[in-house]
Amino acid sequence: MKMHTFHPIKISPHDKLITLIGSNPHVLLLLEHLNLPLLVGNQKIESYCTKNNIDTNLFITLLTLYIGLPLPTDISLPASELPSIVKLLKNSHHYYLHEKYIEIKNKIHEMHLVNPEPELSWVEKFFEDYMAEVREHLDYEEHTAFPYFLSLTQGKMSNNFQFSAKDYLNHHSDIEIKLADLKQLLLAHLPVAEDYKARRQTLQCLMELEFDLKVHTLIEEKILVPLVIQLEEQLK
Repeated sequence: MKMHTFHPIKISPHDKLITLIGSNPHVLLLLEHLNLPLLVGNQKIESYCTKNNIDTNLFITLLTLYIGLPLPTDISLPASELPSIVKLLKNSHHYYLHEKYIEIKNKIHEMHLVNPEPELSWVEKFFEDYMAEVREHLDYEEHTAFPYFLSLTQGKMSNNFQFSAKDYLNHHSDIEIKLADLKQLLLAHLPVAEDYKARRQTLQCLMELEFDLKVHTLIEEKILVPLVIQLEEQLK
């Protein structure tokens, strides 16, 4: 039986969401991050967005990233969509801290149990340090950056924030780099001793997380920050 895979060059409001999910399971994460129902039925994107009260242009822009297509150069979203973008980013933080990081940590520990080489102990420590760095980064976004961004939607610059989109970009760290280093260690350097299943599962988790973090960064830098800069200019 021949299988047909749907790989669009550009997403249309008339595309069926279930078809996109079937070919690009990362779309399920987007729906979860937006608190949207996974029961999509046979709906087209446009009707799904209308039913669930989300802007179709924003949704298609985000879908474009989650299925791995380049963003168009002429993105134009209203300031009213900023809270939805922040909600997505905050929910992705919860996914990282309360699901993927715990999952990866447990898988690394499983590897160490069946492969008690000293290098595996170092990997556990490496990942613990990495998680501490990520928590600090996400805490900064949650308690400094996001409240400031949302304050701009109130129509005035808040005196409570000595902050700007430029500060955010300067502080923005690339938290994917250490994941890539860890993946390289598991694939090319660390000794193997009957830890095949745990190693394979660890690598799969790392790759899933790596993909979502890359999308997360693109949303911040290509969608969120330009919108914030636009609001800052309007409110000066």
